[in-house]
Formats: sequence, structure tokens, C-alpha cells
Amino acid sequence: MMRYLREVEFVHLDNRTIAFKDNGEVKHAMYGVKNAQLTDNVLVFNEVGTWVDGKLSLSSPIEMYDRNGTRTPSYVTSSCSDSCECKNKQLDNRFSRLDGGDVVLVGIFDAHLEGDEVKECSDIVDKLGMLGETEAFFYGLDLVNQDPSVLPNVTLGGIVLDNCNVNADRLSRQITSILLEEVSVAGANVDAVPMLGAVSGISSTGAMHVQRFLEVYKLPQISHRSSSPLLSDKARFPHFLRMIASDVAQVDAMIDIMKAMNWTYVITVFSDNAYGRAGMRQFLRKAEKEGLCVATQIMIENYFPSDDAVMENVVQYMIAGVFPNAKVVAMFVTASHARAILQARNRLLGNTSNEIIWLAADAWGLAGRPVSGLDSVARGAITLDFHSQTLPAFGRYLTSLTPETNKRNIWFEELWEQHFGCYLRDSSKYSKRCSEDLSLSHSDVAPFQSHAANVVDGVYVYARSLQNLIKDFCPETPLELCRKARNNLDKVYEYITRLDFEGSGGTRVAFDRLGDGVPRYGIYNFQRLHDNSYGYVKVGTWTEGVLNLEKQNLYYYAINDTATKTAEAVTSSCLNPPCKCSTEEIMDMPFHEQYRDFTLLGYFPLHAYQSFDDTCGALRPEMYQQLLAFYFAIDQINKNSTILGDSVLGFMVWDTCSNSKHGEFVFEAFDLNLRLFNQPPDPPILTNVMAMIGGYFDDVTAAISKANQRGYHLVQISPGATSPVFNNKTNHPRFLRTARTNTGQLELLTSLVKEIRRSVISIVYSNASADEETVESLIALLEGQGICTVGVRKLPDSEGEYDGVIKELCSVHGLTAVIIFASESETLQLLLAGKRQGSAGKLMWISGNPWRAGVVDGVEDVVRGSFTLQPDYPTDSRFDTFLERLTADSFPNDPWYREFWEDHFECGLEFGGKYDVVCRGTESFSERPLPQHFYTSNTINAVYAYALGVTYLYLRKCGKVNVSGCFDEVPGDDGSIGELLEEISKVSFSGAAGQPFSFTEENNGLERYKVLNYQGDAGFVEVGHWKDGRLSLDLQAIKLYDAQGNVMDLPSQRRMSLPCFWYNMFNLPWHIY
Repeated sequence: MMRYLREVEFVHLDNRTIAFKDNGEVKHAMYGVKNAQLTDNVLVFNEVGTWVDGKLSLSSPIEMYDRNGTRTPSYVTSSCSDSCECKNKQLDNRFSRLDGGDVVLVGIFDAHLEGDEVKECSDIVDKLGMLGETEAFFYGLDLVNQDPSVLPNVTLGGIVLDNCNVNADRLSRQITSILLEEVSVAGANVDAVPMLGAVSGISSTGAMHVQRFLEVYKLPQISHRSSSPLLSDKARFPHFLRMIASDVAQVDAMIDIMKAMNWTYVITVFSDNAYGRAGMRQFLRKAEKEGLCVATQIMIENYFPSDDAVMENVVQYMIAGVFPNAKVVAMFVTASHARAILQARNRLLGNTSNEIIWLAADAWGLAGRPVSGLDSVARGAITLDFHSQTLPAFGRYLTSLTPETNKRNIWFEELWEQHFGCYLRDSSKYSKRCSEDLSLSHSDVAPFQSHAANVVDGVYVYARSLQNLIKDFCPETPLELCRKARNNLDKVYEYITRLDFEGSGGTRVAFDRLGDGVPRYGIYNFQRLHDNSYGYVKVGTWTEGVLNLEKQNLYYYAINDTATKTAEAVTSSCLNPPCKCSTEEIMDMPFHEQYRDFTLLGYFPLHAYQSFDDTCGALRPEMYQQLLAFYFAIDQINKNSTILGDSVLGFMVWDTCSNSKHGEFVFEAFDLNLRLFNQPPDPPILTNVMAMIGGYFDDVTAAISKANQRGYHLVQISPGATSPVFNNKTNHPRFLRTARTNTGQLELLTSLVKEIRRSVISIVYSNASADEETVESLIALLEGQGICTVGVRKLPDSEGEYDGVIKELCSVHGLTAVIIFASESETLQLLLAGKRQGSAGKLMWISGNPWRAGVVDGVEDVVRGSFTLQPDYPTDSRFDTFLERLTADSFPNDPWYREFWEDHFECGLEFGGKYDVVCRGTESFSERPLPQHFYTSNTINAVYAYALGVTYLYLRKCGKVNVSGCFDEVPGDDGSIGELLEEISKVSFSGAAGQPFSFTEENNGLERYKVLNYQGDAGFVEVGHWKDGRLSLDLQAIKLYDAQGNVMDLPSQRRMSLPCFWYNMFNLPWHIY
């Protein structure tokens, strides 16, 4: 169909000729040129001309105006009148080529290094890309064209594109250019030479971009460098192949090396690109399976190497003793990132010691760029590269090349000048002219032959496949490229996948069903050579799952540039188990960071927990509001110069998913996936971490507290946990809370039960909302007031058993009221069970936790007359103003913000999401307010308490607030954190809504509650409050209901028909105390 569409040509109604180029673009591009003109003070866009096929034709004058709207007599000029600095990049669209082919292969290599802000490509030639790949490509074409056994009557031509180690946009531009002007694709009815496919030696990210383009024409790409497992995805890249294996095999080789050396505890570092992320993901997966422990994973973002301080912080983190027993660093980084790491290591420690062994994947491999001038810090490195045999004939070919004989490679003269430091033509770069007797020696070219066999074999793969295709489509002329074969070149991929032959270096060439080549790796050690220089020495191979490692030849360098021992003598293992190990799950964990001088950790229950599949559930908007309050408080503090001085407060935030196990997991992941730095353009800095905010629920808070004691011993400030257990400083030594404690809540519940004249009460609770110690304390308080507690029990794990709980409660003799401690979801399920069991009018519910309106939806008859307690905290108008200024793009790096925005405004920010209605972009919290939750003021006060505590600590110890300038006085160690706890506990300030705040002697917040009574259509009505240990209750405002919904009066007095002993006897079978 595409072939016939390309042949379509007709005249449009507007007399334009409609036809298509081979790549599907319109042949005759046409644009109308319109000019905004004033006509009777009305702005009108009038057409003043056209642009057709590169020619501009103006049909009427263009009008221009000054700032007052007066038409100018002439055109406004826009030109450089003095010396100007141009910011647009100079593009380099040159190709190298071998003409005369019947079909064309496109080579894509890095002939130059990446340029700068002015030039897209550097003037520096990449010798590996030039000699080892570009020339190997031309050499392979020569071999095929001279080989009588392969395509005897068909000639292969070639075009080489220079990627310049740049992004994929450059390649798209260049490929588009050659498809428009140089070559055609299969099925095109044109005379241009057809393109058979591409041979590439670029990064995995670049290969993906190129392949997406080539897939439009079903053109294959055969790579000898792109190793990311993502490229094995045949759904996305059905025509991609490679001469090498994917990083799945390379990871197996690296793990086998570690096992052979008995290295079981390692640090990992990876580049933030397709190659690094996919390689690291596979490494984490395999390491966990093999019982090896990854101490931490560090991601190197693309902007890191541009700032020395960034890279020094990365290296300092590796060597500063955070993981003193991890001596091996496994690396999936680009060559430029590897060099930046080594440079930072050199700046920090020079030649004093080398406590780290680098174990690097193929991107470092045998490249000279990472190690050039850095021998002292690179020595001892173990690198992997794709194993291929050296081709002696190719070496002789390289040494025979001269600028005079190698005209097809347009960059060869640049290589010659750079290598010999002379000029061939007039040049300001070099001072001397190149002599005519210069030549490349064997030692000059030897380092650049590692990939040559794979490049040559890639060319032969196309040649052999084309030969087989011609035999099938041209049976009458099997040695020539007939028209039918030419029109079916897009089927060459099928022929490639059937190949299995011995390559130019004597190794097997074949592809598996994913298009991956035979897994073969050479293992190299960067060590001192006989002439006292340094170089890569081959110490082993890994071929199709079999490791052959010469451990006795692996050297480790310690001090004074001397090989003191073999690498096998280095111990890299966890000496004090259990050690925390990073995993693939941690790599994928969402979090939001914005590091500053001080970084405050935050743990928020942003989503509910789904117990049935052990995952995070729906977003909790009232809990996301706490994260917004956290952001708000930090923003206010950073605007207040009296707090933290000139230092700035940042944050790092996780979602606990309202689950204790997950909360503990995300806390322990803090240093297992450490990102020390901000997203650009924020400055990348090392930060101070001494405290955290979290959690909000008792069980999650306790889990985080326990995990904290096993590791960092940070100060923990909770805005929501209320259990008295946190007053035990032996179990929770660095714990404070801006929330009130349950002690006052229990006293309030006791007073409320007494005031509404109930003599018999039951208690039901869940682990998520109360513990047995809390329940026991409440029972003691109730029975101290002469109130019987019967039918006390913990809610079952299965909600299917809730109907049985209601039946048992209704069967308790004399019971009319139940105190409940449960989450909102548990409460709703229990009330639904009450509706099914007809408990309306029989049981009055008294909740120790506040209920939202959603809890009573559909169960209003069951809930009528019930009571809930709501913490009474002020609302802060400044926070409302902060919310009103937010837009959908306010927190672009927050992984949960857009979800919150969509849920709050009930609209979608992108097509195909949860909501059919698309957000207009005008939504605001002014038109749909977010009512402040009672936790919000606690969250704000917690952040302020931390910031003030830090301020007072630094002023007392150092006289100023400065992380680096006060490191000796406040090193941020365990002692500093203990002192910070003391300072925070003593703060007293004007907090949220201007209300005074300070901690109690037990480091708790102040206790204030509202008592709410559910009154049907009127909803929750405030009928009392608790303050300073006293309950004030308006008995006249309270409404109780019978089963029919009729209002009942409160009993005139508490009546107990039997002593408590007899109530317990009657209900003994399930009273648990």
C-alpha cells in the first residue's frame, strides 16, 4: 500500500500538485505568509504571500508598527551592528561515503567528541570511533566487494554519519537528510540507490532513537555497542539486532567475577540513561538472586560531570566510611561519567591510597578516554569489553592509510593532524606543517581494533543475507539484484535471523530470537606494564556462561603506585550482618527530593494500603494535604532570615502507603538509593540530614522508630501518632510529637461515657489504630469510674467476619454503647455489617478517631446518635493562601502531585487517564477549597520546631548556621543529633495560625478536642470540647435515636441493673481480659 501511495500525484482544487517523497513527506511544501495589520483599529491577519518549494513570493506589502500602533515608513531592522555572540549551535552535517554501490549501508559512529554550547561537534576526533569503527566499516565494505563468493555481481556502497557522542536529534536530522537526497527505501519507484540497513556503534539511547525512525521503513540496525536489555523488546524494536549480547549476559559475567573473587558486598553506580538504568536493574535482580548484597546504588545524572563539587560529593560518599566494608564499585556508566568519577577521586585523594576496586561494564571497557592522565586512580580497575579477535590484516590496512589515499573518510585529515600535532592545510591549531613521511605505526592503531571484527562481521551479515534474498527473489538471475529483489529489501531482516557462520575473527556469528548476538566478553585489568606505563591487560574471558579468569594476574594497587597484592586478597563483604541490601524495588521507589544545606526527611501516608494484594491503594487527599503543609512550612522558613540564617532547608519525601511494613521499608531505603543532589538548575550540594517528620499512624510511626534505632538514630517528630507507648524513651529515645497523646483522649472518652450516662460499654479496636496497652489503660479508667467493660475484642483480619462481631455485640446483656478504635475503611465495613444485622438504635458508637463524611455514607441510620472525637487545632490562613497560588505544574518532580490535583478537581491532566473531563488549566483552590485537616497545624509546627532546633544548636555551638563552616563543631554525627533533640524539645514559638506552641515534659503536643454528635441530616454537630484535662459538654445539644430514627432523651441517671461482676459472668466466653 505504501508503494502505491508514494506513486500518487494529482492537482488539488487550489491548483497545488499533491505528491509524496519516499519518506512520506509532501513533495511540494507550501506555507501562507500572514501579517497582523490594523484596519480601523481592528487587528486582522492578512495573507501577504506564499512560500512554495523554498521560494518566497510576496503579493502585498508587509506592514510594521511602532509601540504606539503607528505604521512605520520602512521595515524594522534586526541585525548585529557590533560584535555579536551567537548562541545557536554550528551544525555539522558532513558525511563520509563510498560511492558506486547497488545498495547502500549506513554506518553510524562517533567520529568526534561532543561539542559545546557553540558547536554541535567538537574539533577533537574520537580515535576509537574513527579508526576502530568508521575505518572498519569501510574495510568491511572493501572485503565484501572484493570477495568473489559473496554478492559477486552486486556492489555495496556506504555512507557514514558522525554522531559526535551527541543526542539522538542529530541522527534523526542526518538520516532524514540522506533519505531525502541520497538513498531510497525498499519499494520506492525512484532511481536513487536503495538503503539496506544500518551498522552502528552508538549508545543504547541513541540506538533506540535511530531504530524508532528506521522501523517506519522496516530497516534493520545492527549494533556492536548498544547493549541495553530494552533493545531486546521485539514489540518496540522488531528490526534491531546486535553483534553482541545484551547486558543481561554482561551482568551474569560481572556477578560470576564477584563470586570467583568472593566479593559479596558492593557499591553500585549507574548513568541516568537507557544503558545505565537497564544494566543496573538487571544487576540488582541478579545480585539478589545470587545472594550478593548491594550496599547502595548511586545514579549519575547527565549534568553531574559539569560541576566538580557534584562529582567530588559522589566519590566522597563512596569512600567516606558510610559503607567501609564495600571495597568494590560495580559500574554501569558511560565513558564520560567514568572519567568524571576518576577525576573527582584524583582531586580528593590523589595518589595517597586506592581503597576502591572499579568493576566496570563495557562502556568503560578498553576506552582510553576514561583513564587518560588518571593512571593512579584507575589502576587496578577490572573492565569488561565485548570479546572479538584482533584482525592482523585490518591492522595493516590502518597503517597503510594516509590523507592522500583515504579521501572517502572526510574526517581522516583531522585525525592525522590531531595525532601528529601538525597541519596539512593552513591552520591556527598547530604551528608546524606535517611532513610527507609520517605514517601510523602498529602501536598507534593497536588500541583501536577491539570492535573491528564485529563491525566487519556486521557488514558481512548484510551481504550474506542479501545474497540469500536475491537467490529467492531472482531465481533466473541469482547473482544480480533484480527489480523484484530490490522491491523486497525490507525483508532482509528475515534472512539475517537465519544466519549462522564463522566470522572474520574465527568466532561464531548468529542471532537469537531477540536479535542478540553470541555472549562473549573479554576481562581486563588496568595495570602497570613492563615500560612502567599503564594499560589494559587481558586476564580472562566469559563466553556463553563460562568464566575463565586468571585471578593470579589481577592486581590491586594500594599506596605509592605499587602493586602490593592480587585483587583476590581484597575483602569486600558485609562483616557485621545483617546488612541492608538495595534491590530493584528500591530503584523503582518513588520519592521527591530537593536537597539544600539541611535536608528534612518526610514520611507521609499518601495512599491507603490494600491488604488483599499488599500494594498501595487510593490516594488519601487529607494526607497529601500534610505533604503540602510540609512544603508550605519549608517555604515560609526559607523566606525568614531569622531561622537558619543564610542556610536553606530542603527535603526528601516518601510515601508509607499507610502500612507499617512499607513504612519501615521506605525508611531503610534512605541510603540504599541515595540521590545526594537536586534536579537542575538547582545547585548540586552535599546535605545535612539529622531529623525526619513522620509518621501519622501509631503502627507506622512505631515501625519507622524501630528502623531508625537500627540505623541513623535521627530525631523523629510525629504530627499524628497518639499512643502512650511513645512516651517510653527507652524504646523510642529520639521521639517527639506535635500531636497530643492518647492519655488525654482516654480520659476524655471516660468522661464522655460517664456524662451520657452509660454504665456498660464495649471496646473494639484494630492494630492500625490502637494497641492492647491503650485498651487496657482505657478499661482501667472506665472501671475506675464504675463503668463496666464487656465484649472487648480486636477486630478480625478478615472483613467477612465483621457480621459476627456485630451479632456478638448485640447479644451482650445490657450493652448499648461501643467505643471503637479503627481506620476509616475498617469502620465503614463494621458499620455496613451493623446495617446488615439491624443494629440501628441498639448500639451507640463512640469513635476515638475522627470520621469523615464518607464513613457514614449509606449507613446513616446505624450511625445516628454516635460520637466522634476530633483534635481541635487552629486553621492557618497563610496555608490557604499558599494553596490558592498553586497550579497543576507547581511541583513537577513530585510523583504524586498530579494524581492529587486530578482527584481534587475531578479532571484529567492527560488524555486516557482516570477522568473523562480534561482539566481546563484554570482550576484553583479558590473555587474549590481544600478544608484544612486537623493534622495540618501539627505538620506545620513539626517543621518549624525542627528548623528552630537546628538554628539554636548551630548558634550555640558555632555562632552561625553553616553546614560546611561549622563541621568541626556540628559534624552531624550521633552526638550532634542527640544535642539537636534537646534543642527541639525546648523550643517555644508562635506556630500555626499564630497560636503558641511548645512541647510538654514528655515531648508531646498540647491536647485539645472537639466532641461531635452525628445528627442525621444535620451531620456532625459540635456538642462539647476538651481542654486542659476538662470536658465541657452541652447535654441539651446532644441527640440520641431509637431504631426508627426518633429522638430520645438522655437517661436521667446511670442505671446498672447488675454489678460488673455479673455482666462479665454473663459475657465471659469472649471477654478477653
